[in-house]
Amino acid sequence: MRAPGGSWDNVGGGRRARSGRPCALLWGASPADGFALGTATDSASPGAREDIGEDGARARYRRTGCLADLRGPDGSSWKLTTTASVYEGARAARQAYRAREDLDRAHGRGPEKVHADAYAIPADDRGRPGRTLLLRNGDLVLTVSAYAPYGSTARDVRRGLEQIVEGAAHRTERGLRASGSPAP
Repeated sequence: MRAPGGSWDNVGGGRRARSGRPCALLWGASPADGFALGTATDSASPGAREDIGEDGARARYRRTGCLADLRGPDGSSWKLTTTASVYEGARAARQAYRAREDLDRAHGRGPEKVHADAYAIPADDRGRPGRTLLLRNGDLVLTVSAYAPYGSTARDVRRGLEQIVEGAAHRTERGLRASGSPAP
């Protein structure tokens, strides 16, 4: 799930991912076979924010995201969320990623490694089984979560959840790195 080559902005020695309308990155192709994207809402932060880092250091970042409804192959209602945090540099992104991984591990959510800089954890949204994928690539930390219909069992929807989060993560990451997207 590494991003292909693309255009980058150099900010403070780090590479900054581009973004515009995050939900637009998901249009055009299904995040998984048989699923269709429904209504979607962009969430974007126009200004830089601060994240408390190690030893009181504060890393600057921008955050953007998308909340979308999906229709399953049988017409069932699924939910998809993406959140991208773009840091001033790769080191700050790595610290944020490691802190989140340590927190998930401490809370017993047992991260399942996808590769060196990506892991997945089970999720739940008020009775909807889900899956969250967290990945880091350079200065980008991307979180993608998908939730199955109410009444589903995690075992029955696991494959669909895996396909949705991986497909959405790939499309979002690739889109954020594309040269045609305006910077946040």
